[in-house]
Amino acid sequence: MDTQRKTLIELLLKTLDVELWPEQQPVFWSEARNIVLSAGEGSGKSAIAALRAVLLGVTDPNGNHLGWFVGADFEDAYKEVVGTHPNDLSVVNIADKLGIL
Repeated sequence: MDTQRKTLIELLLKTLDVELWPEQQPVFWSEARNIVLSAGEGSGKSAIAALRAVLLGVTDPNGNHLGWFVGADFEDAYKEVVGTHPNDLSVVNIADKLGIL
């Protein structure tokens, strides 16, 4: 990732008032094509996935960013995208806070 894009993403994180946990940073900034997360409940898996989806997606100069949200059923995956509370770091809430929804 080039420096300009990383700087823009860091600015967007500040705009969202989000500070990544030290354990989340390697996952968030990973250049890997595919990322699979496995961790306990409340560990920030959904938040990091939503942040990556929105921030990497809107800053991708080529516009080819694809991600999957998977759950045990539709409702489980849906809540990861839409959120269950206005302060959730869900895809919809992040996009709304950035004014791109």
